[in-house]
Amino acid sequence: RTVHSGKTAVLGVEVSTSQRSAAPVTGFVTATRFVTGTGFGAQTGSGVTVAGVVSGSPAASTGLGAGDVITSVAGHTVSSATDLTAVMDQLHPGDTVKVTWTTATGQSVSASVQLVSGPVA
Repeated sequence: RTVHSGKTAVLGVEVSTSQRSAAPVTGFVTATRFVTGTGFGAQTGSGVTVAGVVSGSPAASTGLGAGDVITSVAGHTVSSATDLTAVMDQLHPGDTVKVTWTTATGQSVSASVQLVSGPVA
């Protein structure tokens, strides 16, 4: 288990485990370090499906939306909510990272985003 000291980096997306539990992924956007809040995104094996995006968050500024599938963050491939949390646990507020995802229509998109301190209000 990772112990995170200091402020938590936040991207501002909601995802959940493949068991579709109500527990948020912690460590990435804060009680969700990468993820903020509880969502019901599925794990696809080739990325993590976004269940929702927090308004005003870095993720919202990229155009990420529900149904999109995040495939990498900061140069690390993510194929599960656990992977996403592990990557976010290594990041800090103020870091600028590249996020790559596939839209619900199948288009591959990448954007650089500056992470904020969380959770996003």
